[in-house]
Amino acid sequence: LADKEVVLTFDDGPLPPYSTRALDILAHECVKATYFLVGSMARAYPDVARRIYAEGHTIGTHSQNHPMVFNRMSPDRVQNEVENGINSVGAALGNPKAVAPFFRIPGLARANSVESYLHERGLMTWSADFPADDWKHIQASEIVNRALRRIEAKGRGILLLHDIQPATVLALPTLLRELKARGYHIVHIVPAGANRVKT
Repeated sequence: LADKEVVLTFDDGPLPPYSTRALDILAHECVKATYFLVGSMARAYPDVARRIYAEGHTIGTHSQNHPMVFNRMSPDRVQNEVENGINSVGAALGNPKAVAPFFRIPGLARANSVESYLHERGLMTWSADFPADDWKHIQASEIVNRALRRIEAKGRGILLLHDIQPATVLALPTLLRELKARGYHIVHIVPAGANRVKT
């Protein structure tokens, strides 16, 4: 990423009505994001998952059930969580090829064994440069403050948000406007070789 470039990412969804409101905001601002969907959530709300894809966002995965102990799980359990999550999201979208080979470990609980498995599976492991702490039940204004402060400190990178949080949806319009006003560009990441228009 170049200076002043930010990748906007969302974890843990989809969950209406918050995910759908976030999509409305992104569409209004002509912004594309990268989503890391939880398999069980995608199966529960396949229409929202399909809308995310139909509107041109990139969809990666975030496990089947979002266990927070990936770094302590057995290899078999890791494999089940990863594979079932990919299969569930592909089924919700009605097209397994619509799922990008991008994976973010729940809670960013990284371990060498997990990352080796993901690499062998052909999945890119995503982290985040600046979480906005929006899962900590802070106010929308504080989400904006923390996100901007951390982005300004680094100048570029991956922003982690959660579109299942009401305060995140409230914060999103202000955050996007502020990033634009400060000269940042939101970069859309797509898998290499994908037959999709990069925006």
